[in-house]
Amino acid sequence: MRVQLIGIADRGLPGKERLHLRALANLNVAQLLTLTSRYGSFTTVTSGALFAFWFPAKDVKAGDNIILYHWGFPKPLWQDPLTCAVVFDVLDWQTTPANSATPALAQSSLSSLSSILAGLPTLQPPKPLGS
Repeated sequence: MRVQLIGIADRGLPGKERLHLRALANLNVAQLLTLTSRYGSFTTVTSGALFAFWFPAKDVKAGDNIILYHWGFPKPLWQDPLTCAVVFDVLDWQTTPANSATPALAQSSLSSLSSILAGLPTLQPPKPLGS
């Protein structure tokens, strides 16, 4: 894993809640995927993700802080103490191929995705956890 999950700061506080990661190596954060999930026990999380966030492309250096503020949701994602963040360092992936009935949908989805990504928050310096 090329990142360390530091924690969730200001859990449950609207507009303040954020996920704090630290890069352990030089990488492009587009290789990081974050899921909001739920604890199944003290040592497991459920397989069903509540929300997912795939970071937009941005190079970071070892030691850089990576801060993910709310993902445009109107309320905090981790206010329930049974929810958790799961971070994946994804070097490779595959998707199912689009069939002949979906090219227009795929193009529409790509346009929508581009506009969504353009509105996402950018990396910001972390705020002290106690403030």
